[in-house]
Amino acid sequence: MACRIALTDNPAWTSAIDEVSASGCSVHLLPASASALYMHEKILLTDDNTLIIGSHDLSTASVTENRELSLQLNTITAPDVIAAVQSTFERDYHQARPAQNSAR
Repeated sequence: MACRIALTDNPAWTSAIDEVSASGCSVHLLPASASALYMHEKILLTDDNTLIIGSHDLSTASVTENRELSLQLNTITAPDVIAAVQSTFERDYHQARPAQNSAR
């Protein structure tokens, strides 16, 4: 399965985006403006079956200093949640523009 990421554009994340792009992930960016959607949630959906959703950011502080929370759900325990997250991600991903140097 392909690795796809959608997030709000922020120059502070250029290095992280370059790293995941170099490993084969396709990164799409939403504009960072007051009128645009701000991407806050963090999800990992694998094989359309298992979802990890939480508050972790792409930063060392998020993992080592903050008290972040993530939940793991699957299609057996929360099929409607999985379907809703998948649908929302697909819409956001396709509305965002590919990041420079990202796999398309």
